[in-house]
Order: sequence, then structure tokens, then C-alpha cells
Amino acid sequence: MEKKNEELEKVKRQGRMKVVKLIFGLLCAVIIVLYGVGNNVYNNDNAKKTQGADSTDIEDAAFAKVSDSSASAQPFPAAEPPMYLRADRQAALEWLSEHYWDNWLKTIDSGSNAAGNTEAGALAGQALAQQSRQLTEAFAGYVNVLSQVEYEKACKGLGKLFGQLEEKGSRKALLGVMKAAEDVLYDPNSPMLNEELYIPVLEGILASKLLSSDDKLAYRANYEIVKINRKGTRARDFEYIYLTGDGNGKKLSSLYQTKAEYLIVYFNNPGCTSCKEIKQQLSQEMVIRQMIANKELIVLSVYPDEDLQQWEDDFKDFPNEWIYAADPAGSIKDDNRWGIRAIPSLYLLDKDKTVLLKDTSIEAIIAVITSARSK
Repeated sequence: MEKKNEELEKVKRQGRMKVVKLIFGLLCAVIIVLYGVGNNVYNNDNAKKTQGADSTDIEDAAFAKVSDSSASAQPFPAAEPPMYLRADRQAALEWLSEHYWDNWLKTIDSGSNAAGNTEAGALAGQALAQQSRQLTEAFAGYVNVLSQVEYEKACKGLGKLFGQLEEKGSRKALLGVMKAAEDVLYDPNSPMLNEELYIPVLEGILASKLLSSDDKLAYRANYEIVKINRKGTRARDFEYIYLTGDGNGKKLSSLYQTKAEYLIVYFNNPGCTSCKEIKQQLSQEMVIRQMIANKELIVLSVYPDEDLQQWEDDFKDFPNEWIYAADPAGSIKDDNRWGIRAIPSLYLLDKDKTVLLKDTSIEAIIAVITSARSK
């Protein structure tokens, strides 16, 4: 009996030891995981602190250094202004407008010299395809620089970039920059949409000997579109019908017949969610409301599509003080008279119908008219 009890007690002790070992093992695993996480956080925090300590006012104002999210990717090698220029912010920005890509172009050059025969050369040759997101972010940083220098200097910088890409003879590099420029400057949903800066990009593309005629076909079409109603030119005229009174009456007018110190042309569609958001914001902006009340500004809401019944049905949802118009001839869309690529689209014109802002934002409109009124 005692022997059985001893054996039973032995089994129990062994069982307890197994449980203790299991718990100890789990605790060790947890400690290892926590250590690893803490170490990563520490390293990331130190990296951020180091970046912050090394950054200058110029870098903060002009661009942020970009790095790919993958662990193996290298940070984009954006050039930094020489020390003697950093005290002069504008001079540093102008230097960056021409030299932002210098370090990256050297990387492309080293890949070309390797002729793709070594692993390093292959990686350099494929860098753009593998890191398109990084390149797009880098181009956005470059546009941030260009937006702070004179337009002529910005065009010069872009022209230099495409000239250097041509000299490198790297079709992959050129295609990568083309894609990044299109995403940043020409995509209707880009917060940095800027057709004026996209024009020198298109000119660089169309002049390239690295691209075939077929490669350039879509870009030729884009070039024709961006030249329509450019900032500083007189907007193209078009006829429109508009609803009056309770929406039952219709009258015919045209853009040039619409007299106002400032004219906001708002292309929209009743079924568009973003259009409704723009409409609400426009109708609530106090500056715009005051200028409409003072007869200084007109909002011309234009429906450019074919379903006029839908347009008439939506009349009651628009402010009475706006001109609620449609294009019955379809000339705006079908003839590409205004080069509209997305709905909603906002333009600001002056009393002579000169384009002050093209495909712009409400915030930009407010800034321009507020600045003009304060002078």
C-alpha cells in the first residue's frame, strides 16, 4: 500500500514539474517577444530622434526624406543643399529645384555602368519597378520644392531632370519618373494636382528619344488637354441653359454673357457624392456668401451630362442665388471644350473671364479672392 502511495506521489510530482516547465517556457517566450518588440520600438524611436536632430529648416519646409516601407529598401537619396546656402531659404530651394535628383541619378548611372551583369547592376536597373511608391513619394517632395520657387525656375528644374534622364539612356528610369509625375501632378484625385507643372514634364516626354511614337500617343493627348484654359488665358466660351424661379422656367445664356467681378464655374453631377460635399462647403463659406450678396461673385453650377431630367429634379437642392445651368449641346464634354477630366471640377475666373485657378479647391479660391480684396 505504501509503495502504491509512493508511486502515486511520484507521478503527481512529475505532473507538477511538467506544468512548471511548461509555464516557465511560456514565460520565457513572452519575455523574448516583449524584448524584441521593445528593441524595435527603441530603434525606431532612436531613428526618428536622429532624423530630427539632423534635419534643417530647409528640409522641413521643402521636403521630407522618403523611405520605402519594406525593410530591405534604401531611403531615397534626395540631395541636400550645400551648407553655405542653408541660411538663405529661397536660395536653397532654388538649388534643390535643379539638384534634388543628383544622388539618385548617380545610382542609376552606376547601374547602367554595371550593364546589368552583376547583382548590384540588376538591382539598380530594377529599382524603379520595385520601388514605384518610393519614387512617387520622392516626386511629391520635389513638387513641394518646385511650388516654392518661380514657375520659370520650376520648369528649368524639370527640364534638367528629363535632359539628364535622356543622357543616362535608361528607359526604366524615364518610365519610372513619368509614372510618378503623372500620379502626383495629373491624377485628378492627387492633392498636388498641378497641370502647369505637368506641362514641362509632358514636353520632356514628347522630346525623348528613348520612347517610341506609340509610347507618346497618350501623352500627346494629355498635352492638348492641359493647354486648354490654362491659368492666365481667357476661358473658352460656351452656351448654357439655366432654370429660373421655381425651376419651371428656362433661359439661354453663355459664359461670356455672365457678368461678375469673380466667377466660380462649378462642374458637377447630381449623382456624385463628392459634388454634394463641394456644394455644401461652397454654400456655407462666409466669404463666398458675402461676395454673392454684394454682387461681387457668381457661382455658375454647370451640369455637363445628358440626363436633363435628373438635372431639373435636383434644382431644389441648390442655393437660389446660384446660376443652375446645364450644357444642352454637350459641347463641354463631347468637344472637350474645357478639358474636364473628373467631376467635380472648380474654376475661378475674373471679370474678363481670365482663368485664375483651374481644376482647383475651395481653399485655393478663398485664398485668391481674399488676397485680392485685401489689396
